[in-house]
Amino acid sequence: MFGYVTIYRKGLADAEMERYQGYYCGLCQALGRRYGRTGQLTLSYDMAFVCILLTALYDEPTAFAAWRCAPHPLRKRPRADNSFTEYAADMTAALAYYNFMDDWQDDRSLPGGLTAQLLKKRYEAVSADYPRQCADLEKNLRALSEVEAAHSDSPDAAANCFGALMASLFVREEDYWSRTLRLFGASLGRFIYMVDAACDYDADTRISSADGASARGYARRADAAAWRRFSGV
Repeated sequence: MFGYVTIYRKGLADAEMERYQGYYCGLCQALGRRYGRTGQLTLSYDMAFVCILLTALYDEPTAFAAWRCAPHPLRKRPRADNSFTEYAADMTAALAYYNFMDDWQDDRSLPGGLTAQLLKKRYEAVSADYPRQCADLEKNLRALSEVEAAHSDSPDAAANCFGALMASLFVREEDYWSRTLRLFGASLGRFIYMVDAACDYDADTRISSADGASARGYARRADAAAWRRFSGV
C-alpha cells in the first residue's frame, strides 16, 4: 500500500535532489544496519518522507557522508544519519512484520510467513522501544481487516483505520507538535488508502476482494466520471 508519497523530481534542483537521496539512502542504510538485507527490502518513499519531515520539524542534527553500496557500486551516494532515520527504520520494520504476517494469515503465503519469522524477534525489540506505536499499529490493522472483511459500502471506515495507523507513526514522542503531527498523519494515511483503492479498483472489482468492496462503496457515492478521474491519480 506504500509508495505513493514520492517527490516531484522536476521541481527540485540537483542539490535538493541529492539531499533527498541522502535521506532515502540513509533510511536504507539504517534498515540494513538494524535488520539486515531483509529489512532493506522493505524500504519505502513514504517512510523516507516521515524521516525528512520529522528531521526538519525538530531541526535534528544530521551527519552526511558518501558511500558506495551494492545497488550503486560505481558512484558514492550521500547518506543522512540521525535519530529519525533510526526511528523510521524501526517503524518500517514494524509495518513490514505485520504486512508479512497478513500475507501468511490471509493467503498462507510461504514467503510472507518465513519473512515474518525472520523479523519477529526484531519486531519484539521495536515493540519494547515503542510500545504505544506498535500497540496502535496492531489495533488499527486489526480494525482495518475487520472493516474490509465486512465488505463495508463506505470507504471512509477503512481509510480512517489506516489514517489512525499513520497518525501514530508520525509521533515519536508526546510534545508540543504531537497533535499537529497526528492530524497530518491521519490525513495522509486516508489519502494513501484511497489512492491505493483507486489504483487497484479495476483489479479488485474483478476478483471481488475486500478492498474492491470498499472501492465500490465509494463508486456508488460518486458519479462514474468523478470516480474515473480519481482512479486515474
